[in-house]
Amino acid sequence: MNSMRILYLSFTDKNFDSRTRDLLEVAHGLGEIFYVGMAKTQYVDEKNCVVGISSNKIISFIKFVIVALKCAVQQEYHALFIDNYHASLCALIIRLFRKHLLIIQDVRELYLPENLPSVFGKMLVRCEKRLMKQADVVICANDIRSKICKGMFHLENFPIVFENIHWFNNSEGSKHEEKDGSIKVVITDGLSRDRMSDECISAINSLDKRFHFYIVGAVSEKEVAHARSLIDVHKLDHLHLVGKLDYLELGKFVSKCDIGIVKYNFNDLNNIFCASGKIYEFLMSGLPVVTTEQIVLKDLCSKYGVGVADNGFSDGLTEVADNIDRFKLCVKNYQHKVMLTNYIDDCKQSIKEQIGLI
Repeated sequence: MNSMRILYLSFTDKNFDSRTRDLLEVAHGLGEIFYVGMAKTQYVDEKNCVVGISSNKIISFIKFVIVALKCAVQQEYHALFIDNYHASLCALIIRLFRKHLLIIQDVRELYLPENLPSVFGKMLVRCEKRLMKQADVVICANDIRSKICKGMFHLENFPIVFENIHWFNNSEGSKHEEKDGSIKVVITDGLSRDRMSDECISAINSLDKRFHFYIVGAVSEKEVAHARSLIDVHKLDHLHLVGKLDYLELGKFVSKCDIGIVKYNFNDLNNIFCASGKIYEFLMSGLPVVTTEQIVLKDLCSKYGVGVADNGFSDGLTEVADNIDRFKLCVKNYQHKVMLTNYIDDCKQSIKEQIGLI
């Protein structure tokens, strides 16, 4: 088989998901793709069937499943490419009547059922783990996760590692605004309290006024109200809530900042062994980082000198700001290292070897 016809299933909007866009590039290198995904506006053409996102996630998911099953029935495919655990239920159902299909499965998260609060989420994670036993190729997001998945789920092979190394494609390059003496710090994961947001805001209160913080990302009314109460109490007039930006807008915004914050909690395997795409977005935009102290983030900071791991944030931010030129030089050197490797081609070749295309 020189080329495959692949049904790619992703319960996400690729316009807001860098890993999905990268995995689609991998998939296009394997054969002809028919993509089923999500977006604000529904559309159908020869290569895509995109489901409109509803305000109710369950309704959106039901629509997605129906469309995915319909596509699997109406056309013949050689393989399914399953993007994240939300699409795993579709694959299990499709495999019942399309037993010949190869399954390529991306396990980007490392959730266990007990880590998710809803019955819906627990069910989908169980589907993901069951599908891993049937998959011809399993992909995960870093080497530690590959080893954990192999041992924990008794897989025959180590999953292929495809890290979340991606960056913004700014046509004008990374252009920082003229310096006014301030240090612009950007946080791109919104205000979720399970992402150490309270700790981060508390750290902001202890820093001098040269630091200006910009929080980007989708936030709920409750999160905004909580953050604004902290801002008012501590008089944090140097903290700004930006809101959600699309991929192109986010890239331009990040390029005008000086330091990126990457933060995860320590509550579950998915966060403890995080596979951060945000850290690469910052580094490839020229920004040094301050991160929480997960082993993956801490090792990257110490090995390449591109930032500081500090759960308290304030000491790390002060160290990076006081030595910004040195950290930016390390970031530039790291960018050169990353650019020497074509991660998409490497993943594509590894998949081809496992399924016998080469």
